[in-house]
Amino acid sequence: MGISLLHRRERTILGFVAASVGIVAVVIGAYSWLYIDAAGRPETVQAWVELGAIGAGAILGLVLMGRWVRGRMLSMSALREAVLASENHKAAPSELRLADRFGPEAGAWNALVDRLQEGPARKTAGHEPGIAAATGDGQLATSVCSALWQGVLVVGPGLDIRFANTAAVMLLGVDLAELQHKPLTDVLDVSALVNAPGGHGLRRGTIELDRTIGEATSHLRITVRDGQGMDGHVVVIEDITQLNAAEEARANFIAHATHELRTPLTNMRLYAETALGDDCDEAMLGTCLNVINQEVRRLERVVSDMLSVSEMEAGALSIQEGEVRLDQLFEELRLEFENQAKGKGVTLKFTLPPKLPVVRGDRDKLLQAYHNVLGNAIKYTPEGGVVTLSADWGDEGLDVSVRDTGVGIAEADRQRIFERFYRTDDVRASGTQGTGLGLTLAKEIMLGHEGGIDVDSEPGKGSVFTMFIPGGRLVA
Repeated sequence: MGISLLHRRERTILGFVAASVGIVAVVIGAYSWLYIDAAGRPETVQAWVELGAIGAGAILGLVLMGRWVRGRMLSMSALREAVLASENHKAAPSELRLADRFGPEAGAWNALVDRLQEGPARKTAGHEPGIAAATGDGQLATSVCSALWQGVLVVGPGLDIRFANTAAVMLLGVDLAELQHKPLTDVLDVSALVNAPGGHGLRRGTIELDRTIGEATSHLRITVRDGQGMDGHVVVIEDITQLNAAEEARANFIAHATHELRTPLTNMRLYAETALGDDCDEAMLGTCLNVINQEVRRLERVVSDMLSVSEMEAGALSIQEGEVRLDQLFEELRLEFENQAKGKGVTLKFTLPPKLPVVRGDRDKLLQAYHNVLGNAIKYTPEGGVVTLSADWGDEGLDVSVRDTGVGIAEADRQRIFERFYRTDDVRASGTQGTGLGLTLAKEIMLGHEGGIDVDSEPGKGSVFTMFIPGGRLVA
């Protein structure tokens, strides 16, 4: 584009010169037609003088015009050569400057060259020069590094910290001023990555270590990489505490889910073999079929929980609207848990009003939520305890409460019992199996019905879980 503009300007100047010469020729021709006779001589002496003056003026004008055009052409040619040299990278920025004699265009061009030459050398005020030296542009590099969620340190050959981004300052729990030029080994235990012998410089690699800030302990992953184009290293710090916790929770979930699946399958196999035996009478056959039916329903619950978790993770936990008769739903729960509670020595009570409303919602999901909470209560209540399911409803909505006299829940655990895969470390509940998903699903299901779930508990005295459905979903 710049070269095309130069060519256009040269053509304009040449056109102007040609037009000037043409105008002078026309003036002389007109004068000759008016004042020169047929023989080609001026008619008077005055005409001679005037003709000479016109000719001299024309010659002087052409000479001055030629000098001006020559100067402009020289400046444009020099500027054109500089543009071509910079475009093809044939000259250093300092070699692209033009002499001042080429006019104001040369001054503007030189100012542009100076700005381009000074750009990479500029440093951002208030930032450590190490990152600028490594990238050539301190402002851009600092902005990019500050936006990263990983911590980034630029370390010199002597392990001195030359730059730290915002995430590194937060992960290390120190002030930026304390990090500047401080040895990396004083901040992090990276002895496993220090070159030996001598202890100078770092080698590429990754280590993991724990760092305690106040009462919180974080698990950090430290990765050392060679600095590209710089004398030193780049240290990347990642907080993988939550990642490790999630992996551990998933591993525990797989272990517990495997147990939850294996136990009913084992029972089904044993009772099926008994039912097929030659000495199985009619009473024993009925017992076997009843146990197999219960275990099948148990398997169905486990699989349903897993599918619901998948829906939750995909953000697609669906609620199939319909009319739910609570009296039938609670009777189904009573029949399902009555034998289980009796076998464990736990008294199961249902304290219900004479009349229960019809609820607009998903019957299977509501049954799953109540089943999970009631099953947890029986599971964590020792022999001789009591579990009571009660319901209370009015214009504001429906409250279904499950009260037990079990081990109770500590304050620290009450904040996390609705998290996925979470299982308490309380020794009183250590022998109880489960996937850690029951309460999570119950909460999500109640939220899907525009309600919620609350817990009130005291260690050693039991717990009360209350599930709420708003009045707008009740059908009288």
